[in-house]
Amino acid sequence: MVQHSARIVNSLQSQVDEGERQKRAEAAERKRIARLEDLARRESQIWIEVEALIQRSQARPYDEATRLLGELKELAAHQGREGDFAARMSELAGRYSRHSALLGRFRRAKLI
Repeated sequence: MVQHSARIVNSLQSQVDEGERQKRAEAAERKRIARLEDLARRESQIWIEVEALIQRSQARPYDEATRLLGELKELAAHQGREGDFAARMSELAGRYSRHSALLGRFRRAKLI
């Protein structure tokens, strides 16, 4: 009887834990969607910022540009516009083809 009760308690606790995990996952997804929606409103400005960062030809601005491009890639995937993003990245990589440090960052981030 005691073992049976313990199993029931464990089963109920597992269900509660699973429900809480589900709620946290749903909250995280809502937060991600809200972030992407905000990003979508600022997309054109972010592309301009990326260009300005790259033109500084320094490591930290390259890192920031790469981070922003990663966010734009995630946005493109969310919107089903991966092809548009890939085309823009290809054009960007072509314009900065002599900037090996920058292109290396893009490759490591799987942007190109």
